[in-house]
Parts: sequence; structure tokens; C-alpha cells
Amino acid sequence: MERDLIFDIGVNNGDDTAHYLRRGFRVVGVEANPEMVANCERRFQAEIRAGRLVLLNAAIAAEEGVVSFFVSEGHRGMWSSLDPALATRGNLAARQVAVEARSMRDLLQEYGVPFYLKIDIEEAEHLCLRDIDSTDAPPYVSFEATLGRLDDLFLLARAGYTRFKLIDQVLAFRQVMPPPLHSAALAIETLSRLAKEQLQRLPGLVGAARLVRRARIAAGGMQQPVTSPEFPISSSGPMAEDTDGPWRSVEEVAYAWLYYMRDATSWYDVHAAR
Repeated sequence: MERDLIFDIGVNNGDDTAHYLRRGFRVVGVEANPEMVANCERRFQAEIRAGRLVLLNAAIAAEEGVVSFFVSEGHRGMWSSLDPALATRGNLAARQVAVEARSMRDLLQEYGVPFYLKIDIEEAEHLCLRDIDSTDAPPYVSFEATLGRLDDLFLLARAGYTRFKLIDQVLAFRQVMPPPLHSAALAIETLSRLAKEQLQRLPGLVGAARLVRRARIAAGGMQQPVTSPEFPISSSGPMAEDTDGPWRSVEEVAYAWLYYMRDATSWYDVHAAR
């Protein structure tokens, strides 16, 4: 294991890579969108020349070779994907490009096992997670949680990871845990959620609720998404032991996943440690 090495799988605009470099790590970055890669090559010229950053224009795929990648024309390209349905969600346009396909197993063999492995590749995270070797694995891993992909969590458990966190990426990178099962607090929250779902069906109420929420944010009554220079909203936030809250068991985080992933207004990352 290379203690000074991080894999940034899904570099996007480079905000995470910039944070890792500031922390003194070497980085192997993988990004399928050629426009993002070109931007990052300009942004990190000095680090690339110094050998501190290896930037690969490639997609993580089931098999190596050349694959079709779909570059989303909206949402700052963040929804670009190997799956055209994901790249065009919300009626966005997407254009098809050919990119090199790499496997996580091949990257580990070529560059070594990193101290930290960050993965954010639009519902293809399992293609990385399944290649983690339990006998020689990164001490820390993070990946974006996807509705319907709870198996991603158990891939890490099977690879020997025993400590987990579910982090809300919108609200200040805070750890989330629901009330305990069979508790009064859980019953109250469940009834509140059901009532909210029913009220949202009333015409005009959703728009009114958004106006109230904006007013509460402006008045300082609600947390706003983080936009600090260190962790912009597009970043993955703190890493490893710097993440919020105590480490949890896989069962606790599986429960939190099932509870919170129904909320379409936020998105979540899983952090795991061996």
C-alpha cells in the first residue's frame, strides 16, 4: 500500500484532486469526459510536470478496450455516463465520444494500492468496488451511494471493511443516522414523512414550500449547502478520519441507507475503513 497515494476515480472539475494535492498526496486521477480532462491538464500543469498527478482520460468499465461515453450537455457535464439514459436525464442532450476503458484491477496493478480510493462515476461505482482485493486493499474508500445499489455497501464488507459512515453531501458533509428502530422518535418521523408526501400532492404546495425554504435560508434558519473554498458543493468533501461523526457498523449504515436514500433532495457518500 502506498501511504502517499490517492486514486480519484471521477475527477470531474478537479476540486477533489486539488484538495488531495494540497494535503501532500500523489494522485492518480481518472476521468472519462475529455473536456474535463483538458481543463484539469491546464489547471494542474505544475503538478503533472512534477509527477505528483497522473491524469488518465479513461472510463472504468466491465472490460478493457474502447467504449462509448455520453457527455451530458447540461448540469456542468456532471451527469456524463456510460449509460445514455443517465446522461440524458431531465431531457438533457448528450453527445457520444469514444474513450479508453480501464479496470480497477489494472489500475491497482500499474500504480499500486492507494491509501484512499474515492469513486464518483454515476452509478458505475460497483465496477471499482468489486475489484478490491481483500488481501491488499486501500485503508479507506468512499463512493457515491445510488438508490437501488445497496449491494455496493456489502461489496466493501466482503472485502474486509468494518467501519462505515453515510455522509450527506448537501448539508455540510454531515453524517446522518435515523432514529433507532421501534423508537417513538422513528414513529414520529415516519408519520411526518407520510404527511409531507400527502401534502406535496396538493396543487401549488410544492412551490410554496420552496419559497418558505428559501426565506428560512435567507434568515439563517436552515443550513445552506457548503460552498467553502476548501470543499465546494461539487466536491466529495473531507476524507478518511476527517469525516463527520463516529464510525458505524455495516448494519447501521445499511439501515441509514434505506432510510435516507428515498430523499431525492440530497445525495450521499459512503465512507469505509478497514
